[in-house]
Amino acid sequence: MPATAPAVLLRARHDAQTTLTAPLAPGQASLTVASAAPFAELPVGGLVLDATTGTHEVVSVDSLTSGLTYACTRGLDGTAAGGFTFPVGASVEVVQTAEHWRRLLRAWTEKLAGTVNAYEYGARADGVTDDTAPLQAALDAAAAAAGGGVVQLPAGQYRLTNTLTFGACVTLRGVHGGASVGLGQPKDAGTAFLWDGPEGVPMLRGTDVYQAQVEGITFDARAVPGVTGLQLVVGPAGGQAMACRLLGLNFYDCPTAILLTGSGPGARVQQLWIQNLHVRNDAPGLQDLGRGIVVLAPLAAHLLHVEHAAIQVVNVGVDLQSPVEQVELRRVVFGALGGPHAVGVRLGLATDPPSLPPVAVLLAICQSEGGTDDCYMLDLQGSPTTEAAIVLWGNRVDELWRVGHQRRIVSLGNYATEQAICSVPATTIVSIQDRLHGGTGWTVTPAVGLTVLQGASVQLATGTPFTGFLNATTVPSWGAIPALGSGTATVSVPGVLGGDTLVATPEAGLDSHLALAAAFVSAPDQVQLRLANLSPTLSVTPSAGRPWRIDSWRH
Repeated sequence: MPATAPAVLLRARHDAQTTLTAPLAPGQASLTVASAAPFAELPVGGLVLDATTGTHEVVSVDSLTSGLTYACTRGLDGTAAGGFTFPVGASVEVVQTAEHWRRLLRAWTEKLAGTVNAYEYGARADGVTDDTAPLQAALDAAAAAAGGGVVQLPAGQYRLTNTLTFGACVTLRGVHGGASVGLGQPKDAGTAFLWDGPEGVPMLRGTDVYQAQVEGITFDARAVPGVTGLQLVVGPAGGQAMACRLLGLNFYDCPTAILLTGSGPGARVQQLWIQNLHVRNDAPGLQDLGRGIVVLAPLAAHLLHVEHAAIQVVNVGVDLQSPVEQVELRRVVFGALGGPHAVGVRLGLATDPPSLPPVAVLLAICQSEGGTDDCYMLDLQGSPTTEAAIVLWGNRVDELWRVGHQRRIVSLGNYATEQAICSVPATTIVSIQDRLHGGTGWTVTPAVGLTVLQGASVQLATGTPFTGFLNATTVPSWGAIPALGSGTATVSVPGVLGGDTLVATPEAGLDSHLALAAAFVSAPDQVQLRLANLSPTLSVTPSAGRPWRIDSWRH
């Protein structure tokens, strides 16, 4: 490995010594020494000392040419500067600058940890040379290291013509190339894999990836049909993908970005973390077909955790076609979803198991491409007996939610600007501080044992029983109320029944002289409000269009 001697020696270390066995003349291109020990490890500068006069010259030792002869150049700057002639027996000592010393320590540490650099195996990363074979050789070397190893992928564009494979305890570590296209960062910045291979295969495949990690790599499939950026395959009964991490990955123009699948019954993913993910398809025709994260049967998964992700210009963001015991999506943006039946998170099983996985969607944003009317933020479907625990917290949704036949739903502080229609024949719903303005909110059909807590956007179908607390916002229609008289208005509040405890509160308060005399259930789904005019002389007409909040308790 060539040495580059800096112009200034920052620090010298003299820890090995040998002697010349042939004279060194001005400008000479090689030196022959008695022992190779000083030059056995890393680049060094050879400090040649004349034993009689004390004169010296620093040369850059480049490489071993044969035996104990080293190629070298006279002078620090690579020229033939200096006119010293050193006889046989002149001393040669190891001189290392501070930078050389840092490189030495870093390289030794990496070697001890099983780290290999892709350049050591011939990778060029110039976007033209086929780097498939060198990268595979580096991956194989890391896999052969005791306890697994790390493959360092310096920044550059690695052209691939075939699938790269890796296994357990292997880490691929590249240089993250930035967050997204259009923000001043080209999509091939950092460490980028450029696909120049066949259709229908993955660019990178990991098999039984126990404690494996892929970090800081951009996958550009160049819209080749059927290509997957990263595929993780778990073998049957005994195969594992435990504590596997995917960090800081970008996927561009990949028909499928990340694919998880099993090779037979019993395949199981214990834990998979995906963090700082960006998926985007800009190639014409690919926007309506692309998928972000896909889990296929027969793979079973214990925990799928996705955090800080932007999945854009695809048809399906997260596609769960096999049971996942727990799904957590935190701070995920689904943007410009398009194509038929576009959806942010979909669970679509061929057959319904007794229960669906717990799903937590936290602080997500979902927006379709140009108002697609069949786009869903969440599409979970099962049989009428299927159960699931679903938590929706702090999401901004510009599209529909479809949650069919699911139970035990907790919805906290969600906000929608357009539509958020959730038809749920459910046994338990907790809706706290949701603001689903544009649609009908949570629409609940008749069920047994419904519990609704502070559900500002809950609509109950006629005859739907519930226990707990429900509120609704409605606008009564009033006429003039004569002095010392009373007026009534009847409003619709689906789900209320006789015996419910009611509290009615107008926004911005009541008009002058008016007081609420009574609020009671006059018939199923009907609430009657009665106002009293306390003025002895004036007739008062309540403000038109003022919303009233109706809170209902059922014990």
